[in-house]
Amino acid sequence: MKLPWKASFTLSCLNSSIYSSVRNVISNPFTYYLSLVLNGLNDFYQFKFHFKSGHELLINRFMSTYIFTELFIHKCYDEALESLSSSSPGPRQGDDHGQARNAGSAGRTRLGGGSAGVARCAGGGAPLPGR
Repeated sequence: MKLPWKASFTLSCLNSSIYSSVRNVISNPFTYYLSLVLNGLNDFYQFKFHFKSGHELLINRFMSTYIFTELFIHKCYDEALESLSSSSPGPRQGDDHGQARNAGSAGRTRLGGGSAGVARCAGGGAPLPGR
């Protein structure tokens, strides 16, 4: 019998390496696992992930938790996102995307057009549904 993809993904997150990664990113890993289970059943619940850096992330749906896992736990993202950090220098002459580079300290990021980048996954991210 094949498990539904939400159940399969949730079960794949129940290991010590994922737990330690979650614990290093957010203050209370219990909310992460609770959001996987409850929103996996019904996208009715809201959770706030409190990052250790002081930022918060509102989780409304199972897919929000899935994307959080891909970005912050598996470190699977587009290389173009690596250039967006609060420690980057200010805008260069002729660079209209300086706001995106400095948005990290404001808690929001604006992604402009430009190079498509190459997707990479440091932790071998989970497959998308149907793949």
